[in-house]
Amino acid sequence: MVEDRFQACNSEMHSQIELYEHSIVEFHDTLSKLIEESEKRSLENFTGNMPSELWSKISLLIDGWLLEKKIAYNDASMLREMVRKRDSRLREAYLSYRGTENRDVMDSFLKMALPGTSSGLHIAHIAAEMAPVAKVGGLADVISGLGKALQKKGHLVEIILPKYDCMQVDQVSNLKVLDVLVQSYFEGNMFNNKIWTGTVEGLPVYFIEPQHPAMFFSRAQYYGEHDDFKRFAYFSRAALELLYQSGKKVDIIHCHDWQTAFVAPLYWDVYANLGFNSARICFTCHNFEYQGTAPARDLAWCGLDVEHLDRPDRMRDNSHGRINAVKGAIVYSNIVTTVSPTYALEVRSEGGRGLQDTLKVHSRKFLGILNGIDTDTWNPSTDRYLKVQYNAKDLQGKAANKAALREQLNLASAYPSQPLVGCITRLVAQKGVHLIRHAIYKTAELGGQFVLLGSSPVPEIQREFEGIADHFQNNNNIRLILKYDDALSHCIYAASDMFIVPSIFEPCGLTQMIAMRYGSVPIVRKTGGLNDR
Repeated sequence: MVEDRFQACNSEMHSQIELYEHSIVEFHDTLSKLIEESEKRSLENFTGNMPSELWSKISLLIDGWLLEKKIAYNDASMLREMVRKRDSRLREAYLSYRGTENRDVMDSFLKMALPGTSSGLHIAHIAAEMAPVAKVGGLADVISGLGKALQKKGHLVEIILPKYDCMQVDQVSNLKVLDVLVQSYFEGNMFNNKIWTGTVEGLPVYFIEPQHPAMFFSRAQYYGEHDDFKRFAYFSRAALELLYQSGKKVDIIHCHDWQTAFVAPLYWDVYANLGFNSARICFTCHNFEYQGTAPARDLAWCGLDVEHLDRPDRMRDNSHGRINAVKGAIVYSNIVTTVSPTYALEVRSEGGRGLQDTLKVHSRKFLGILNGIDTDTWNPSTDRYLKVQYNAKDLQGKAANKAALREQLNLASAYPSQPLVGCITRLVAQKGVHLIRHAIYKTAELGGQFVLLGSSPVPEIQREFEGIADHFQNNNNIRLILKYDDALSHCIYAASDMFIVPSIFEPCGLTQMIAMRYGSVPIVRKTGGLNDR
């Protein structure tokens, strides 16, 4: 078995993996406690006398110098340790020299670089999404929320994303391109990659822009291209190459969903042999419906050995002649998680969509950890999108937000107590679109109000709901807004009395937790994370 190859190195890092598991389990509770603590003392005191975003800027500065070969690897390692420990000397030097020549800052840092130790972990997330800069679904919220929570617990957290041409660049602070090109292997050739850096939600983020003729991430959309398998295989290889060439001693590489599942076999079969073996791999599958399958020969694009991996106990899919990226990540990762305990049980049977036997074989390293929400972002007492801010002890603001949404959407407002049902979702079969449709008509029949926010990537479903919207266009109790609007979503959570989540299956789901945070009662099917929460 492949996992036997790594038994010795697994035991070496077992305690660190346990610490990381513990960090994720405490995600939601930690965020709540941090908010309470921040009310008692200033942000400066909490983050070592400097906001976390500035520490992220310093971390990116150091990594840029290393990649540009302006400082030695050992010096960069010492400075990274000082960043981990929030060393006040770095703070003072950065603030003193900010605005002066970059060389002056670098010289000052190097004079202070001393060997040190830290109990925190260096965690690199490799993902296809991150809120709010590149968001399609709940994965994006988890990347930013989990990253912030782990950073606040004293870990050094970095995110690696593709540089999409459609990403929200206005959500990135200090976005700049490094004066270095990272080369990565693909289809028998070496291709240059521009590396951009910036901070998102206070986290250091690296954006990879391939200089490949296929223009992989200049397609005006995140997913849905005919060559998605090739696009994200390229990105996974380039992300590992960035970590390797930077000389980082990462403790945990956390990859997410099929788009970065290639990282696990690439790390152990390619990069560990090059001496890049300090990290352990955590893979999280946020939805087993999407597994990343392709003809076996396509694995060779990113430098993986097809003959070595096209085996039933490695990456071979159940379909003849195909391989499965998620299966490869399950086999090759040191720990595999999904996003709720109930869903972890469901995917060991039919919910595994063909991977249930693989999950049973690797059951010792597979567990479900319930997602949480970022309660800094989703907080009705501080939410800048709301007409009136409120909290659980004073719900008058909720009534004011209900009145404001009715006015904004031109809904009837004669009866303040008329119940308002909210629904914010992607309109796909998994989300129970037939039940959403039924709820709209039933709410209208019973004299309530219904507001739906969301769109469908499936043309037939989008057209169906456009027809429903046309049917109710003159009804002042029903509104369908068939797009995604972040600001409006906050207003709907605040205004609604009830919130429906009728998913056929739901790995975790975040909307029901946000609804509760805003005082809206969720009505859900008993499945996956909806059952746990």
